[in-house]
Amino acid sequence: MPVNPARCAIRALVVVTGLATTPAFAADPDAIAKALVAAFNGTNSTSRVAAFEASYAAASASGDDVTISDFRVTVLSATVTVPRVVVTGAATREKGGFTARSMSFDGGTISSSVFTAKWDAADIENPSILSPEEIGQRGFQLEGKTKIEKIKITPAGLDVPVVDIDALTTTNLETNGTINSSGSISGIKIRQVLFNGTPFAATLSALGYQSDFAIDVAGDANLDLTTNATTLRSFTIDIAGVGKLSMDGNYTLPVRNNSAAMDQASLGSLHVRFDNTGIVERVLDMQARRAGIDRGKFVDQVSGALPLALSSLQNKAFENKVFAALKTFLGDPRSISISASPKEPVRLDAIKAAAESAPQTIPDLLGADITAND
Repeated sequence: MPVNPARCAIRALVVVTGLATTPAFAADPDAIAKALVAAFNGTNSTSRVAAFEASYAAASASGDDVTISDFRVTVLSATVTVPRVVVTGAATREKGGFTARSMSFDGGTISSSVFTAKWDAADIENPSILSPEEIGQRGFQLEGKTKIEKIKITPAGLDVPVVDIDALTTTNLETNGTINSSGSISGIKIRQVLFNGTPFAATLSALGYQSDFAIDVAGDANLDLTTNATTLRSFTIDIAGVGKLSMDGNYTLPVRNNSAAMDQASLGSLHVRFDNTGIVERVLDMQARRAGIDRGKFVDQVSGALPLALSSLQNKAFENKVFAALKTFLGDPRSISISASPKEPVRLDAIKAAAESAPQTIPDLLGADITAND
């Protein structure tokens, strides 16, 4: 499985958040700095793909503030550098780590051989840094309220940013063993120059996309720390002039360090909806031009070929549902929805077994459905 240095570096950037309490005095600055370093290095017991190496140059206290200078985290080929981490109202925790009223890490940089990312301002409200032992037991939970503003990402070999992000925000709070999480990445702008010299450039041109892409992402979920049962209340990706993808569902993931993990992994429900705002018409028009016919005739040809293409599903009732939905959507491409609503949660190993031995039974096993323009 390939390792994504960008993903690991971003994880290193946000893995400093935690639960909240309000301390009444400033703690020893070196103790706070060492706890922050230990928290990053403690993720090595839970990370399967990369080791984190954190360090700092100096730590000092002024009134209620602890300032950690030249804080760095290296992971794979990327290094996160923050000139000053300012922790306000810090106090050590009995179990290790520390809590605070706020923690800022403005003007940071992520540098690697693949890209450089910079941000102007970043702040965490009510963070709590866990001990390495706690991290080893439960992984690093991103608890607290984090906001990172004005992020710019520049690929290696280019002089200008190709991705701009207005703000990345997350809120993760634990109550009675359940973490409630919400977050958004707003004002994402992906510049066309990113695709220059790639196979995507010609396709985007044929589709008529010449401007930068504007994207917003948002999500809201909760996680039971005991059972790993997750409720995904909403997750959306909205790309202007392309479409909006929305998801919600209920599922249970394997509990960490449990040998019977797959027995506990299950799917309760999943709903996926795509609202078209331009991409489908562009694709149909492009393919029709290449075929030398108008869009209407091209849609008729595709619709006529669907029954044969869908026959490989070997489930006539589900084939009919898919055919009706796709024919409606192609003729009037507004929205298409796919759902899995089994009568009771289905274990992932049961889904895997069905896929290997009788794939035609999967739609019935999952209570699958598909509709268009509803």
